[in-house]
Amino acid sequence: MRPQNPISRHPFRALGERLQCTVLVCSAVTFAACAPQRGLQATSACAPRSVLQASSSPPATKLGLVSEAFVHIDSEYVEPPDFGLVTLGALRDLQESIPDGRFQVDKEGEGLVITYREVVGDPSRLTLPLAANRGDALRDVTAAYDIARQVAPSLTHTQLEESLLRGALRGLDPLSSFMDCASHREMLALSGGVGLEITMRNNRVVVVAAIATTPAWRAGLQPGDILVKVDGVPTERMSLTDVVKRLRGPRATTLTLAVLRRGLEEPLDFVMVREIIRVQAVRSWEPKPGVGIGYIWIRQFPQGTGREVEADLERLKAGRLAGLIVDLRDNPGGLLTEGIEVAGQFLGNGKLVVSWKARVPDQNRRFVAQARHPMIGIPLVVLVNEGSRGASEIIAAAIQDHGRGVVLGTQTSGASSLSTIIPLSDGSELRFTTAKFFTPKGRSVLAQGSCRIS
Repeated sequence: MRPQNPISRHPFRALGERLQCTVLVCSAVTFAACAPQRGLQATSACAPRSVLQASSSPPATKLGLVSEAFVHIDSEYVEPPDFGLVTLGALRDLQESIPDGRFQVDKEGEGLVITYREVVGDPSRLTLPLAANRGDALRDVTAAYDIARQVAPSLTHTQLEESLLRGALRGLDPLSSFMDCASHREMLALSGGVGLEITMRNNRVVVVAAIATTPAWRAGLQPGDILVKVDGVPTERMSLTDVVKRLRGPRATTLTLAVLRRGLEEPLDFVMVREIIRVQAVRSWEPKPGVGIGYIWIRQFPQGTGREVEADLERLKAGRLAGLIVDLRDNPGGLLTEGIEVAGQFLGNGKLVVSWKARVPDQNRRFVAQARHPMIGIPLVVLVNEGSRGASEIIAAAIQDHGRGVVLGTQTSGASSLSTIIPLSDGSELRFTTAKFFTPKGRSVLAQGSCRIS
């Protein structure tokens, strides 16, 4: 779930002003890099850099960026990282980058075996024990780098180091990623998208939601669909960042997605045309005469959503409102501060909305509702489904935990955590989980979904 940013003179404004980042999965242009936004995003969020500085400087090494990245991972990842898996991921990506099978890595017992050969000659082997810490991992990837320089002299230092970084982040967990400088610039330059929100589950690229009225929604993509090919290119070994780059492109260009859907044996092909994604975040309908039930549909949580919801609720309350339906289905989230602001409209001031727990206790945070005109006492029904993520999950869970309303639908996505985008010294970026969200009653939002469905 992703909550969003504050309005002017709102209590969360100061928080939002401190938080600036380039978001990979954002509200206004879904699933592509967007212009830097102010605010926290759940699932693809920025945390205050002052809070998340690495505890020490990286040692001098020929792999300066790798060393720098390992320091951040070691000190800021949500739990103590398994540097054995980080190393294995780095070496496997290196294997894919080197042609003709000249570099291969296998896990054997409690170690890694690198089998390598130069253009001519017999293969050689190097056995490495599994890395137990950051120092071990840096030693092992440096040894692999030296071998790669021998067997693939055509690959540059930058190509090899970026390959190691891509694999290392992939080894951390499926949602972590590395973006090099060139890709970052390319993503920012691409103006068209299709309105898909995706995530990684069991090493597969899964649709969380197709944003209403966008090309993906009109084409018929559904939550739970698995993207197996983008324009004919398999997604099997792609990171989320790689998939996003392929989904984005110049507007008015055609995109073809091959999708596996539950109950079908063969993939379905969907053809759509990229466009500038502009989404009206909030829509509402007044009660019909004699019914008294209002309806508000929140599609995302971009900046200003809290203000829009407050205005619509004031208009609805002016009539004879006996109850309200809040529709959060297929809402992929947005900025955390906006979600907290919207929750405050329904919960009332001082109620806990969500907390996050980081690896270092003094980085833990609690967010309470603060609203100028909360809507108290009017019965609520909240609609969710597996496309409800980030802020939408957080709001539904808070309403449920406080007994403020009934939640109806299907299980939410359970893909809400705080991910931090960390710039490296050369302008490239890391993205990985730095905290987990918990509902007011202490339930983890990550993995199982935040809501018990009534």
